[in-house]
Amino acid sequence: MPFGCPDAAPIATSRRVVRTAWLLQWPHWWTDGIRIFGVKVFILIEDRATEASPVERARNEDLMPGADPSLQISPLPRSRVDEAGEVLARSFHDALSFRHVFPDPGQRTRALRPFFCAAVADALPYGGVYAALADDRVIGVAIWLPPGRYPLGTGRKLRFLPSLLKVWTAAPGSFRALARLGANVERAFPEGTRWYLEVVGVAEDARGRGVGHRLEEPVLDIADRDGIECYLETDLERNVAWYERLGFRVHHQGLQLTDGGPTHWSMIRRPVDRFST
Repeated sequence: MPFGCPDAAPIATSRRVVRTAWLLQWPHWWTDGIRIFGVKVFILIEDRATEASPVERARNEDLMPGADPSLQISPLPRSRVDEAGEVLARSFHDALSFRHVFPDPGQRTRALRPFFCAAVADALPYGGVYAALADDRVIGVAIWLPPGRYPLGTGRKLRFLPSLLKVWTAAPGSFRALARLGANVERAFPEGTRWYLEVVGVAEDARGRGVGHRLEEPVLDIADRDGIECYLETDLERNVAWYERLGFRVHHQGLQLTDGGPTHWSMIRRPVDRFST
């Protein structure tokens, strides 16, 4: 759940379209976007004015005044799992769902750090954990799980046990509510092949600098290239418009994932054809 950004009108961009004219080619040729095998290839390039896709609009807005040009987005290295978990724990300390599950602020602080460190460590092997770095400091984290990696299997849940024991020690009276939240999130997850945006959080002093957009961009690009949907849920109504700017649409409104807690919105983003030539 990134933090709200103002709405913006669609931005028209100039897209450079590359056409490849094959005068003669081998019977079997292929391209991966960098290497092209064939004989006598002419490259025809033209500029077209096109309406920007949701991701391109977000990228343009991130380059407006207030965005940080020195910001680096990269896969999180294993050596920085604890730092990433701390950033997420602080980002979600006052989130509605966690305030409901952990009503005591002190217990919430102690419980969320091991919880998010475990979530980062779990997702890291699948290549979908991205960090925003500024001056070599982690200021934002996004956890994406690729298709087929959510809900968690039994083995991955067992690996969570040491961290869950720390959560239970920090807030024993809240553990059952946390377990119900996790079970309800799993039940709400729709069937099908899709990326799951498990969580995205930005350090308080880094908000308003385009960090949230930049963190989501790598996987949105992958999903568009591969023609795969993306899914998320949020408990904050203002986030709905934020995600709609990236192409998400409400899938289910009014999800009740905690007993007596805040309602949630689930959202799905269909792939956008941005890579055809």
